[in-house]
Amino acid sequence: KQMEYSAGRGAAGKVSLMTVGAQALLDAYMSLGHMTAGMFSEPLFNAFATTSFFQLVLFAVFEMRYMILIWRAR
Repeated sequence: KQMEYSAGRGAAGKVSLMTVGAQALLDAYMSLGHMTAGMFSEPLFNAFATTSFFQLVLFAVFEMRYMILIWRAR
């Protein structure tokens, strides 16, 4: 939702790059945490692997794209 409102360069320049970067870093660590938990809990591996995959996609696609948009606006 935030990407829709800050699609322009002017609006994206007002967003803190440090905040979005910290959120992206936290999502990446949570993805690794879910994958590690899935490896230790074999009966729940599919659930943890699915969660880890979706968090990785969220981090790699959406948040990185948004960070590049903010960086270009500055």
